[in-house]
Amino acid sequence: MSETISHHEVIVIGAAVGTTVIRAESEAKPDPVRGAVPFMGEQDGFENSLLWHLFKAGKLSVTGRWSSRRGGQALP
Repeated sequence: MSETISHHEVIVIGAAVGTTVIRAESEAKPDPVRGAVPFMGEQDGFENSLLWHLFKAGKLSVTGRWSSRRGGQALP
């Protein structure tokens, strides 16, 4: 019997054991999960998606304009 784990599970496990996990997001194209339902409370919006909070748990985040000269130099 073979078992598979998702990309998300690998990241959650890595963060749980002390690995620094950084999520890079484009300022021009935010992650679509930010707009996914359900939302916390009665407010929708990019910062209120429960799914978004689940995916970002245990991670550091950085957002930038990666197509600009400075943005392109920020990440390896």
